[in-house]
Amino acid sequence: LSKSPVMKLSILIVCEVLLPYQASIYFKDLEKKPNVEGFPVYHYKGQPFTGTTIDSAHYEQKVIHHHVQNGLIQKQLGWDYQGNLVRSFEYKNGILHGRVLLFFSNGQKYLEENYQNGMIEGEAFGWYQDGSRRFIAEYFGGVEISRYEYPKPEPKD
Repeated sequence: LSKSPVMKLSILIVCEVLLPYQASIYFKDLEKKPNVEGFPVYHYKGQPFTGTTIDSAHYEQKVIHHHVQNGLIQKQLGWDYQGNLVRSFEYKNGILHGRVLLFFSNGQKYLEENYQNGMIEGEAFGWYQDGSRRFIAEYFGGVEISRYEYPKPEPKD
């Protein structure tokens, strides 16, 4: 029996998208234990967890994935219930390291920050929902050394 292209695509979607989520592990189900440096290592059933957790933050109407390797968070991604990316956090060995991005549900950036070994570093930017600049700040060693706030845009008639 030959399958149509639509049927093949449907089977592919079910196999690649739905089946991995049937045995979901929630981030809140992981046990947090500090390593020798005091940073959290996440365990599941007594072993350092490797995989992706799936959580729903109903009060924020978001779905959040934590990508974990050997018990250490490597990335955190979040989507609103309409499927729009609303957060992207980069980690290195369980510590914020790299870009942190937050988005409005319309896809417009809300916040962009950079982290090095858990400390905010360099320039940070904020935007209003219409895309206009809200602020620009600069950080050194986790300390804000300058900030400029832009006025809120006037409502359009």
